[in-house]
Amino acid sequence: MWSRENLTKWGLIDRGNFNPFTLADDHPGAALRLEAVERWITGAKQDNRNSGHYLSKIWKEVMIRRTYASPNPL
Repeated sequence: MWSRENLTKWGLIDRGNFNPFTLADDHPGAALRLEAVERWITGAKQDNRNSGHYLSKIWKEVMIRRTYASPNPL
């Protein structure tokens, strides 16, 4: 996904070393967030505050809210 072709298509190639967590949630390049976890969140030199903020953006994509009142989709 980090290919030059995709980055050019999404208008990110000119931004150099861009951070996918700064993109709008509906931007196609936001799909790079999951591949960027090690670099921006879990890396040894990462700031805990930024890591938490970036992780919250990923949780929105993977968390499913189910309650007792939720209808069964099956």
